[in-house]
Amino acid sequence: DVNNILKKINSRYKLYKNRIISVMSLLFLDKNELKVYKILLNKNLKIRKLSKCIRLSERTVRRHVKRMLDKGFIKRRVVEGKRLAYEYYALSPQEAWDILRKRVETNMNLIEKRLISGHRKRL
Repeated sequence: DVNNILKKINSRYKLYKNRIISVMSLLFLDKNELKVYKILLNKNLKIRKLSKCIRLSERTVRRHVKRMLDKGFIKRRVVEGKRLAYEYYALSPQEAWDILRKRVETNMNLIEKRLISGHRKRL
């Protein structure tokens, strides 16, 4: 039955998404950044609406959004209205996972290099 297959796919996606979000919280995002990611994963928003959703000031939300843009977990696009504005959206869980994997690998390589260079200095 197609509906059962779709339900299984949807439940597996939710499980996968939740696992990635938990890893993000352990490694690279604070709790407010994680809230921003979860909200933007479901809908695209401007800063004002996003600040209302998570009940933080626009200034605070802008700071969190900037950090997440720098980390690569969210993106923005220009939308036209009465004036130009940015609308923010989250990368898919798979794209976020790819970023997490690369960062962990990079950090592990740096740690390994420091351990090796520190070991050589002692000899």
